[in-house]
Amino acid sequence: WLAYHVCASETGMPPHRDFPKCSPDSWHDMDMTLPKVATVWIALSQVTSAHSHLYFLPASEDDLYRSQESEEPMQVFDNSEKFQSIRSVPLDAGDVVIFSHRVYHWGSASSPDVDEPRIALALGYSEDTFKQPCIPWYASMFSSVPLNYRLTLVAGQMIIYNKRHDDGPWPLSDDIARD
Repeated sequence: WLAYHVCASETGMPPHRDFPKCSPDSWHDMDMTLPKVATVWIALSQVTSAHSHLYFLPASEDDLYRSQESEEPMQVFDNSEKFQSIRSVPLDAGDVVIFSHRVYHWGSASSPDVDEPRIALALGYSEDTFKQPCIPWYASMFSSVPLNYRLTLVAGQMIIYNKRHDDGPWPLSDDIARD
């Protein structure tokens, strides 16, 4: 989980892929068309061209979408025609965007003239055949888990997300769950 609060003149996330290296086991098929990993991005406020808009390069226009190597941003845009394929995504509060771990995306700078920040949540989803959850027992017990434990889970998932490119797993201690 990540929370975003982008105020006037601030910038969104720079251009990136949620998983820079394209592991073959992150896909259901050898053609790499059906991912096991996705990001769910939820707008909690209006997202316009003035409010740090989201931008995407469609996979169909991205020669490195299925590459197993990391790349630098300018390798993705190896010719000026790629810039013509960029798509912006305006959203209203409550709108949701779901995209693959390999889609190249970013948030632009917010205008200095906006009155309200862009607020959003990003949640990562992965099938357990690709990445194991950090607290595997939570799913069956979630409704009866006290708020402080649920907040621990949220914090743990944020840590996991930020460490997602490191070798893992990064499980939280069982002591946290017992306290």
